[in-house]
Amino acid sequence: MKKLLLSIIIGLSLLSGCGQEPEVEKAISATVENQVVTISVQEEQLEVAFVEDQTAMDVMKNNFELEETDGFITSINGRKADESENEFWSFIVNGEPAQVGAGSYELNDGDEILFEIDTW
Repeated sequence: MKKLLLSIIIGLSLLSGCGQEPEVEKAISATVENQVVTISVQEEQLEVAFVEDQTAMDVMKNNFELEETDGFITSINGRKADESENEFWSFIVNGEPAQVGAGSYELNDGDEILFEIDTW
């Protein structure tokens, strides 16, 4: 009797599994390719890897010692722009003055970024 009951339970278990597709876990993997930008600060030049959507400010914070006020860089690696001398850190992208600040400029592969002390 126990064998018959056990056989019925096993049979029902097998039948209940029929017709149902097994759940398959799907893994989505994304390969993020690092892109490279060249950053020059005064005489120092670095090639820096970055990922999509990073800004010039993100990369600067990761690679240099920065001080900033209201989103404007005031010091890089200890070199402060001297306001009494009308100095500021200019931000140049691919040879042209940037039209936005470093925190808004999203980097592109191959960009050449320059930060240098300038006067107004």
